[in-house]
Amino acid sequence: MKIDLVEKREEKAKKAMQEVVDTWNDKKEILVIYLEHTELEKAEMYILEAKSHLETEEYTMAIQSIDTANFIIDHIKDKYEFSIKNIF
Repeated sequence: MKIDLVEKREEKAKKAMQEVVDTWNDKKEILVIYLEHTELEKAEMYILEAKSHLETEEYTMAIQSIDTANFIIDHIKDKYEFSIKNIF
């Protein structure tokens, strides 16, 4: 999606963003059982912010929101991943 924006394929990026939002909404119901709500809310906020920026054609801001959402989601994955580091 980010590459689509950089390469000026806005419609493809908008479609990909809608798929992200749909997937997030499907998975969120399960994730709230296991994960901290504040982290999920932050990720959702940046996902929806990116979608809003895409809809208003603010592509630079959309890229920033996508990057932030990716960072938060990666942090969540790392934090809750089953590993020796996370046990101790």
